[in-house]
Amino acid sequence: MKFAFCNEMFQDVPLRRIFRTAAEIGYDGVEIAPFTVARSVNEVGPDVRKAIRDDAAEYGLEITGLHWLLLSPEGLYLNHPDDGIRYCTRLYLCDLIKFCGDIGGRVMVAGSPKQRDVLPDQTYEATWDRTRQAYLECLPTAEENGVTLCLEPLDSAQTNFINTPDEAARMVREIDHPHFRLIIDVRATLCQGLDVAAAIHEHRDITAYIHFNDASGNGPGFGDTDFVPILRALRETGYDGYGSVEVFDYSHGAEHIARKSLETLKAALSAASAADAADTADAPREGAAG
Repeated sequence: MKFAFCNEMFQDVPLRRIFRTAAEIGYDGVEIAPFTVARSVNEVGPDVRKAIRDDAAEYGLEITGLHWLLLSPEGLYLNHPDDGIRYCTRLYLCDLIKFCGDIGGRVMVAGSPKQRDVLPDQTYEATWDRTRQAYLECLPTAEENGVTLCLEPLDSAQTNFINTPDEAARMVREIDHPHFRLIIDVRATLCQGLDVAAAIHEHRDITAYIHFNDASGNGPGFGDTDFVPILRALRETGYDGYGSVEVFDYSHGAEHIARKSLETLKAALSAASAADAADTADAPREGAAG
């Protein structure tokens, strides 16, 4: 599989320098939070979009896509009962899709927990229906731009809506569109008390992206999360997409986090490969006496 990291941990460092660092460490791609580029992507002209794409390519990197989609500008809310707010949010989500395609991205992580909560005077069912409709209305734009929206289940400390891979998978299967898929976030899944490897197996047919992070919110290798069974599950299910490092604690320094996280993931992938090879060697051969 291929590895990326999310750029916001580098904070104010220019994207071109981030791309150079990613390439030097050995990453395959970078995932971008659009608020780090501009308050609104509509402020980013075609020349700048082309430059972002070209700078990544110069360092042999892919821009995997976008996340933290609705954090900025203010006032966005995916499933708000107010028709005007919902309309503006849908329009901006389509603008994000076009921006993503313009800079070479192919995946957009639909997380943004505080812009999707079930509001106090609303029901879960009504919020669900408005959310589904909002995504459905954006999917023609996603298809036109070669972008896949990946719904991200997030733990209950972040949002009260769509907390588990099963809930997100239900939405993905209801919408039933090739450009609407599931992302599994390691930390969020663990924080819900769930088995990440089991979720990967259960939803292997609709999973298009992975966020790697420790249960503590740090990067892989900065806590107790064992990534070997997670990488093994990805191997067993034939996953060949990106796994992107997303962290919430930048105190260890972005470059150190990026380097140690990749070392941890590659070591886990090697251990998963070795375990698979050992199991294959130990398996009874067809026709062998027993």
